[in-house]
Amino acid sequence: MTSLQPPVSFEVVAAKSGTICLVAEDCSIADALAAAGVKTKIGCSSGACGTCITQVLEGVAEHHDIFLTQAERQSGKVLICCARAPTKSLVLNI
Repeated sequence: MTSLQPPVSFEVVAAKSGTICLVAEDCSIADALAAAGVKTKIGCSSGACGTCITQVLEGVAEHHDIFLTQAERQSGKVLICCARAPTKSLVLNI
């Protein structure tokens, strides 16, 4: 069994507006974007509904949802309410 790494902060870039924000260890991507003034659609905030599905343009997402299929994850889809990034930066099509 693999143990989960503790969350670390990372940078998110909202490609459509060029907004760059830091996602702290205790913050979701969606909350960090909202605090930076980027409008997002959020439903359940737990990765179950798919309302916040977003395309990753660059970087690697660490998925913590129960909604996306493996194929969707491999195609770069991510739920910004609960995903993290093990990379320093994540560029999203938002």
